[in-house]
Amino acid sequence: MNCLVVDTVSARLEILLRTDDACYWRGRASGLTHNGTLAPAIAEVLTEAGIQAADLDLLVVPRGPGSFTGLRIGFSVLKGIQAAVGCELTSVSSLEAIAEPYRPLGLPVLAAIDARKKRFYAALFSAGDTLEGPADIAESGIIDWCDGLSHVLVAGPDAPDLVRRMTALKQWNDEPAEDRAREEYAGRNAPPQKKHAPTDQRTPPRLTVIPSDGGLTGPLLRLGMKAFERGERESETAGPDYVRSHQGNE
Repeated sequence: MNCLVVDTVSARLEILLRTDDACYWRGRASGLTHNGTLAPAIAEVLTEAGIQAADLDLLVVPRGPGSFTGLRIGFSVLKGIQAAVGCELTSVSSLEAIAEPYRPLGLPVLAAIDARKKRFYAALFSAGDTLEGPADIAESGIIDWCDGLSHVLVAGPDAPDLVRRMTALKQWNDEPAEDRAREEYAGRNAPPQKKHAPTDQRTPPRLTVIPSDGGLTGPLLRLGMKAFERGERESETAGPDYVRSHQGNE
């Protein structure tokens, strides 16, 4: 089977072509738009492999979240190939692709992409299941997701920044809001008393950062093949899942 995978989630464009005999890869920094670079890069990979677009059996594209323009271009170009040659097209969650390599470790994985405006596209996975998200969410909401967990892997190109911002919040080491409110209510008009550490204070999980400068073509290929085997196909009207509920700027 000849399978073509593109990664247009971020500023780095990656393309992977897997044939029955070999794999062919291209990667380049092309900005967030990938305009004018994706189609020529696909042509280069096909030429190197000695096949034509008509020989492709399956196309895999990230459906998001990620760069608005990059996701649109990825879908547009691959849907154009699909229409021209009649091959199959399937899509994979960008966040699921980020988390996929770390599933065998047996720990919860928080996959994150910077959504700008002090927010992240994020999802929390464990043992292949989605515990939270995907969502366009602030760091405080992600901290709530992690409540009760002892160890979380934080993966993605923006994982270090997310962890710095999470641990900088007072909420990270603060006691749960409902306990704090109860103490404030009980302490009104009461004489000062010696403070004791609350027994049910929030215990933040250990966070292990897994930064990634590479693309997602490998995980997209594996997850795309599984989706194809399950019979999942994209319709003619399918498009990216931006996750963000309001229109943002690149």
